[in-house]
Amino acid sequence: MKTKTPDQQVKLLDAAMILIETVRDEIAAGPTPPPSEVIRITAGQSIQQALDTAPPGSTFEIEPGTYAGAVKVTTAATFRPAAARRAGRATEDTSVWLVSGSEDGTIWNAGPSIAWTGVGVRNTHIDYDLVNAVGASDLTLDQLTLVGDPTRGGRRGIRLNDCAGVRVSRCYIDHIFQQGRETCGIGGWTGGRDLRIDNCYICAGAEAIMFGGADSASPEAIPTHIQITNCTLTKRPEWYDWGCQLKNALELKCARDVYIGDCVLEYGGTSEGQGAYVVLFTVRNQDGGAPWSTVRDVLMENCVCRYGGGGLSILGSDDQQASDTLERVTVRNCSFTALDPQRWGGTGRCTAFAGAPRQVTLEALTFRGDHLAALGYFPEAGQQPTGLTLRNWAYPPTEYGWKIDAGAMDVPPASTNLQAYMPDLTYAITDHDPGASIPTK
Repeated sequence: MKTKTPDQQVKLLDAAMILIETVRDEIAAGPTPPPSEVIRITAGQSIQQALDTAPPGSTFEIEPGTYAGAVKVTTAATFRPAAARRAGRATEDTSVWLVSGSEDGTIWNAGPSIAWTGVGVRNTHIDYDLVNAVGASDLTLDQLTLVGDPTRGGRRGIRLNDCAGVRVSRCYIDHIFQQGRETCGIGGWTGGRDLRIDNCYICAGAEAIMFGGADSASPEAIPTHIQITNCTLTKRPEWYDWGCQLKNALELKCARDVYIGDCVLEYGGTSEGQGAYVVLFTVRNQDGGAPWSTVRDVLMENCVCRYGGGGLSILGSDDQQASDTLERVTVRNCSFTALDPQRWGGTGRCTAFAGAPRQVTLEALTFRGDHLAALGYFPEAGQQPTGLTLRNWAYPPTEYGWKIDAGAMDVPPASTNLQAYMPDLTYAITDHDPGASIPTK
């Protein structure tokens, strides 16, 4: 046998050590689980019955068709169409439909490691949810089509309460509206954490996405660690003529650690006294039982916002119930365009502040519109923001410029009265700022 060189011996020793470490890792990980059982479901079968008799971790391939009855999932499972799916974001056209009139939602996910891909969901009762994530952990909702009735609407697309590690991606949500009632495309108010919403189309009446709106169970149950990226949050223009309850594209009433990036946010309305703002960060202890309510540590960037009577509204604390305070919110490199209170109703304010918010930064923003009343509207002394930063705004002419309620005003870029009113204000706005660097579309 030929003697190996020292370099060759070292290489053999390294390979042996890697093999030893691999074996150790496999032993530590335990036995390899068996491959999941694949169960084919054909039209006319009950998905729930198939699930109830299958071992945990099974994969269900669903033949094209419409399946009646709600599905409650409490163990690990994967659901997908048997037919091939098109790539990219879902559309209203899909081969598999799940339909029920269940109060708990057509799909209720109440267990670990559940995945739904490529199915359509309806609820025949317009006051109930389509998908419920209460009790879920490590839940994937991918390429789903979630729709209400085109003429009667629906209540909510996805409820994200008491869940963790939920991924909502490439979903199509539409026809979520009602006359005289709050509706929401995706939302939650208690116990949701580590939530990611990416590349979704969400068309809903009152709000496309909202966190808060009812009381969280405790300070620890405030919705937290939320990412919203690459989404379109919108409404159907005909809803304005139908008497539907219309408010905004995105609202945070109680949430922490939220990132919103690279989204299109459209349409504001005036239902229940709102000012037709496209985006609202407004602290609310909604039912009076959650004085810890707050909006904190939020970053919104690289977003196109348009079609409203106002741009951005920030409320530092609830003006009707005891609450905590909004703090550390940044909006940067975003455009607010096609603002017009004569078209959409509302205040005609590009930005509005109330309730003494803290540490808000608004920078690299572009505003465009017609018939606008104020570039920024501020509350009476004692309720003004603290630690506010305004930097690099491209802005249109407005009637009052910087307007302090029952007080002075400045015509931007002038800010003498504004800086006297907020001595800790950081102000860096000129009459030639470039504003947002993203396309305004």
